[in-house]
Amino acid sequence: AYERGQGGHRYILAGDVARFVDLAALVARLTNGHAPPVTDAAPEGMSPETFELMSHVQLLDCSKAERELGFRPVGVGKMFEDLVIWLQQKDLDS
Repeated sequence: AYERGQGGHRYILAGDVARFVDLAALVARLTNGHAPPVTDAAPEGMSPETFELMSHVQLLDCSKAERELGFRPVGVGKMFEDLVIWLQQKDLDS
């Protein structure tokens, strides 16, 4: 967006539709960790508003970024695999 975007415009860089519970399970698998338990109440430290927001499916349209920036979304699995590798290379995964 910095190099190709138009000044003053906003671009949504989105990809797959994924539930937070599925993302937590994916991250746990990639990091050999444990996913938090599924619950119907906000866990300690999370506001009820954030919990409510995370409980809904949010569909984002990245077609403007695809059209104007050449953005190509990748699957959520690939995105998080790349993130874990990057964090490990930067020694930020602890």
